[in-house]
Formats: sequence, structure tokens, C-alpha cells
Amino acid sequence: MTIDEFCSRIAGIGLGNAQKALAILWFLELEEVENRRSAGELAAIIRSHRLGNPNATQLARQIRSIRYTLATKGKFQIRQDKKAEVRSWVEPVLSGITEEVPAEAEFLDRQVWKPTRGYIEKVCDQLNGAYHRGFYDCAAVMVRRVIETLIIEAYEALKRQSEIKDADGNYFMLGILVEQASGTSGLTIGREAKKGLAEIKKLGDRSAHNRRYNAKKGDLDHVRDLLRLCFEELANIAQLYRRE
Repeated sequence: MTIDEFCSRIAGIGLGNAQKALAILWFLELEEVENRRSAGELAAIIRSHRLGNPNATQLARQIRSIRYTLATKGKFQIRQDKKAEVRSWVEPVLSGITEEVPAEAEFLDRQVWKPTRGYIEKVCDQLNGAYHRGFYDCAAVMVRRVIETLIIEAYEALKRQSEIKDADGNYFMLGILVEQASGTSGLTIGREAKKGLAEIKKLGDRSAHNRRYNAKKGDLDHVRDLLRLCFEELANIAQLYRRE
């Protein structure tokens, strides 16, 4: 979707000038994550697409009053924790938009998880998308799922899957998987990776099961390097980097 098409779509959903400006800023950031625009530039886009005729000075004041942006030298950028809310304003017109996460905005570098397995890559893609859009609980649950999958993959590659199954042949829940993998007779992973598995499990459990908990960006950032370490160690044990 082009900016022209996007502006045409948002014309009929009843947004005020400041909301239109932030919606346009949000759309432009899909292509350029560090995108910043001044109130004058946003006002010009609004006028050129016949969405209104805002005064740049008044528009800047209105944008600041919403408090959804960071301003640097008079240019605005949407705060990471507010992107999901801005997206919700334009949700009715988003059909057909595919939001690719720019490489510099990925939570887990795609070079770490490509090529592995298609189903693992899809989960990692969802993880990056959730993080980029500010859906931090979703991202935390995806991190949890990635680790759960990789532990199982590692045990299966070693032909030791019976060690992580119950009497009915079902794989254990993540807590037991982490305990098994980190134990003295578990997987040959380093001390830091063992710590990482515990931290990732803790974050994922909170987002998945604690109804009063909402993850924040800093919670995800805390486990970012640990996830990469754990991913690479487990993926190598599971021989996932071999091209089929």
C-alpha cells in the first residue's frame, strides 16, 4: 500500500488532525523505522491528500498534547510503547497491508534463525513483528515458544526424546524441559545459556499466565542477548543449520 492509498483510506474514519498526523507517521515508520517528521511536513502531507488544512504550529502543539511521540530538533517519532495504540486507530483500513519488520528493528536477527525449519522461522517472524509493533506480551510468549521448540528439537536430534516425555508420550511443559536441559545429565549447553533458559521461562510464564502482568519493552530487552545465545546453542545441538 502506498502513502496515497493509506491517506485515501483514513479519510473516512473520523480522525482529528493530530491523529491523522500520527497515523501517517506510523505508516511511514513501516518503511523506515527511524523515520522522523516535523509538524510542517505532516501538515503538508495532510493538505496534499485533502485530509484537512492544519496550521503547522497548532498541529505541533496538538501532537505534543497527545504525548505519544518523542521530539528531536522539532521532528516527531512515535514512542515504541504507543505504536500499537496508534495502529488501533486505523485498524479498520489495514486490510492488505503487510508490515515487514526492518532488519535494524528485529528482536532476533534473522541471520540467527534462517535457514532452520519453516515452522521455527514463522514463530521468529511473529516474534519480531510483535516486538516491533509494541505487543510485548505476545513477543514474550513467542520467545517462550521458540525455546520450548528448540529444546525438543535438540533432544530429538540426539535421539533422547524419551527423556522429556511423560508416561503417555507427551512432551513435558516448559518448566520441566528447562530443568532437564539444564541438569547434570541434560544438554551440553554453557552456564550462561542455562541462566538464559531460566530467565526466558520466567518472562514467558508471566506474560502467558499472570493476568495482572503486562510485559514492557525493557522486559524483552533484558532477555534479548540471552535468547540469541540459547537459540544458537540449541540450534547447533539440533543441527538445524544444516541445509536440507
